[in-house]
Amino acid sequence: MKQETKARCVHNLKEIERLVAASKWRRLAKNPLRYLRAMWFSKIWYPLSGKGKLATASTFFGVSMQVLLPAGMDIYLLGAKTHLSEIRLARWLIQQLLPSDAFVDVGAHYGFFSLLAAQLVGENGQVYAFEASANNFEFLQQNTQAIPAVQIRHCAVSDQSGLASFYEYPILYSEYNSLEKATSSQLTPREIEVESICLGDFLNSLSTPPQIIKIDVEGAEHRVIAGMTDWLSRKSPTRLVMEYLAPERGNEAHRQALNQLSALGWQAHIILPDGQLEACTEVEAYFKREGVDSDNLVFMCP
Repeated sequence: MKQETKARCVHNLKEIERLVAASKWRRLAKNPLRYLRAMWFSKIWYPLSGKGKLATASTFFGVSMQVLLPAGMDIYLLGAKTHLSEIRLARWLIQQLLPSDAFVDVGAHYGFFSLLAAQLVGENGQVYAFEASANNFEFLQQNTQAIPAVQIRHCAVSDQSGLASFYEYPILYSEYNSLEKATSSQLTPREIEVESICLGDFLNSLSTPPQIIKIDVEGAEHRVIAGMTDWLSRKSPTRLVMEYLAPERGNEAHRQALNQLSALGWQAHIILPDGQLEACTEVEAYFKREGVDSDNLVFMCP
């Protein structure tokens, strides 16, 4: 991605951040027809029918993508994943990924971060995206099929290869699909059987390690880490991004993954609002201090 294009992306992301913090009226004024159409669908149509609606979203980095509403509502309305941790992650990726780099996206969903990474690494770079949900994979396939730099695979990433049980939730909660069945949820997921691989085996097949690995698998993070322990022990220059939940949201699996990485010498960092990193030795103290329910932590091995 050219520097002027990156600068435009940074500008667009700042505008999105302002809109997220603004009132509903400000967001309505930004795109009245789209906003009203989205509200009608999410408040009336979906609750009555339970059916999703296919929509085309224009991302802040200039690529159109297909999403299924209401799951992709933030991308449809504002062109980005709009949780503040996701905005910071996007800003950090823009700063870090360079042409010809490689990016691994574990739990790609509809492909938002895979598409952003593809724009950053360019035609000589590589993006490897993994998605276990059959429904989400269809959208990932549609969104990436015209981009040669993106390779996608329909499978789960875990601590063993073979077949595994995978739990899919209704459309509105499709981002919570996981190898782990949420015990606290009142929703009843659909259990399916999917192919599962160990990420370490895949990474060993690459000629050079990726610059960044993103992991967002809704409670199965410890399984992903366990499946790449040998690879991680080699102290690769790769940076690993992992979603981490606050304790009150039930973060046992995330805490286990944190302990696994710490034991291997990988240090946690938080992404600051400007996209820079800051070492974080007490992760849960940081969550308590900032009052956040989830965040993306970046792990590096000195």
